[in-house]
Amino acid sequence: MKAFSSVQLDLLYRAFKYFVYGLLTLNIGLFFQEESLATQQTFSQGITLEDIIQGFAATIDTAAWVLLLLLFELETAVLQPNTLSKPRVKISFALI
Repeated sequence: MKAFSSVQLDLLYRAFKYFVYGLLTLNIGLFFQEESLATQQTFSQGITLEDIIQGFAATIDTAAWVLLLLLFELETAVLQPNTLSKPRVKISFALI
């Protein structure tokens, strides 16, 4: 059995990680599809902003968690420390 090199393991780890991000993004789409069909039945007389939040709670929650995961990924694995120290980047992360 051939041992994997550290470069191959790193590539495999990254591929798996981004595959999981892809599945989470697909999950957001599936939640949206399901809740969209449900809100058409539940709010057939019209929908307000409060109803949107109620009707799409799982989609909003899942999308927020995926956004937080992606921000954490940017902060820990993608962006260099000197990039993170720039005021523009700090403000962007704070606003999100």
